[in-house]
Amino acid sequence: MTVQPQPPLARLHDEIDARVRDIRGEHPDWPCGKGCGNCCRTLADVPQLTAAEWDLLRAGLAALAPQPLREIRRNLAALVGQRSRPVVCPLLDRTSNACLVYAQRPVACRTYGFYVQRHLGLYCHGLEARVAGGALANVVWGNHAAIDRQLADLGEPRALTEWFEQWIAEIAIKKGHQDFVAIVTGRSNDEIQVLGVLKDRSKQTVKEFFSSIPKRLRISVRYVCSDMYDGFINAAKEVFGKKIRIVADRFHVAKLYREGLENLRKKELRRLQRTLSAVDYKKLKGAMWALRKKEADLTDEEKAILEKLFEYSPRLKQAHLFRNQLTAIFDKHITRAQAKHLLNGWAARVKRSEVRFFG
Repeated sequence: MTVQPQPPLARLHDEIDARVRDIRGEHPDWPCGKGCGNCCRTLADVPQLTAAEWDLLRAGLAALAPQPLREIRRNLAALVGQRSRPVVCPLLDRTSNACLVYAQRPVACRTYGFYVQRHLGLYCHGLEARVAGGALANVVWGNHAAIDRQLADLGEPRALTEWFEQWIAEIAIKKGHQDFVAIVTGRSNDEIQVLGVLKDRSKQTVKEFFSSIPKRLRISVRYVCSDMYDGFINAAKEVFGKKIRIVADRFHVAKLYREGLENLRKKELRRLQRTLSAVDYKKLKGAMWALRKKEADLTDEEKAILEKLFEYSPRLKQAHLFRNQLTAIFDKHITRAQAKHLLNGWAARVKRSEVRFFG
């Protein structure tokens, strides 16, 4: 009888489950578990998943009843337009305080409260307080850096919002129509509400929805934030008038310039794999995750990986710097004139460099 090897993600889950069982066995009152929800309500950013994690999560989503799936969709739509941090996980059932797809949850959710990252400490504030008070000294914590290295072999991580958007579009195409692939939200005083889930992405459908908004409310609309699809933009201009300000949403802008860095990384690592010795190339393992992280969140080990990578690829170092600079501009709360000045300066520096994918 031939025994099929266990998939890498399943092996990783088994490793994490073993660590969780050991800790729970010694500490039956351990706070982290289904129904806690504290970490789910204080995420630093939109969850990132590898392809293998998304395949598992998608199976869980597909098994949900229509109502919770619609709720997840509304949560994701609101998350795309939310600039404030932390964020609440869109997969959280706000009533039960548990994940709607708990059995298929990502690796990061499984390790939270049981694994630590060197120099960054614990992620769970409740546990941090207990450790600071002298408790839990005998706990054998999992090593999160080791988990990150294994995740790096499972494919490119992408934001949950991006995976979900692609999945919904694929479902619509398979059905032969564009069901529920346009979501309209409204923002007022930093509060975001879902206004409508439209049957397709066509300009006419969006225009009809905009036109259905009472005139007294339509004249109060000053900005329309959208992806860069002409159908949405033109529908907004025709309904709200030429004076309406069109804003390209940050999610799609960031997706474009981050993809540029990702493509250069792949190209450079392929080159280095051909030119470096196997021993030297192995030292770059984990570069993908390190490049995607915010600088403040990097471990010493990840900083060392990036330093070594940038020695071999100055162009990648320059592109990484430009990406961080552009993100920093978006993070600033400044006037339009100040933003224009900073963006023009950034663009000028890019043009003078050897980096070409930001155009």
